[in-house]
Parts: sequence; structure tokens; C-alpha cells
Amino acid sequence: MTYVNLTPHPVCLYRERGISDGPAEIYPPSGTVARVSSLECGPPDGDVVPVRYGDPQQLPPPVPGVLYIVSLVTALACRERGDLVAPYLEVRNGKGGIVGCRYLQRTC
Repeated sequence: MTYVNLTPHPVCLYRERGISDGPAEIYPPSGTVARVSSLECGPPDGDVVPVRYGDPQQLPPPVPGVLYIVSLVTALACRERGDLVAPYLEVRNGKGGIVGCRYLQRTC
């Protein structure tokens, strides 16, 4: 299986490894970023803004043998696509910053 990272940053997959062991896999950004359009659908209510998510942008067509790594929002917006995966179970450093994930998830 080939993975194409359609996020703007490297995706580091740690699986069961500790942070000090380093990631088991690193998927560098491909240079294309898949996103889902968003539209504010009403005025803010204090700190909350109602937002509707729309169509994906920069998402290539399915290719046999290829899984595309995308954001969870993009994967959820395109549930019918079996070729989209997103980071799952964040791995954090000692300061609480996200440095990677344990798995890639396919939404269902």
C-alpha cells in the first residue's frame, strides 16, 4: 500500500514505540493539501460561530493501491471514500505538544 500525505505537515506514526525511540514511519507532505471548504452560516453567539463544511478541495481521485492521509474533517466530509485515512490516537511530547500518532484511521 502506498500512502500520500495530503496534509501540510509530516505525519509521524509511532505505533507502540515511545517518543525516545522515534517514529516507526514518517510520511512527508506531498505538496498538495486537501481541505474542506467552510462557510459561516450565521452570526457569532459569543465565542461560538456556526459553521457548515462543504466540498473537498485539492482531493485527487481514487487510485488503486493508494491511501491518502488527510485531516479528520476532510475524512469525515468524504466518508464514502474508502481511500482516505486520518491520524488517530495522538502522541504527545513532555510539553503536551502533538508529535505524531499511533495509527491511521479510516472513518466508517
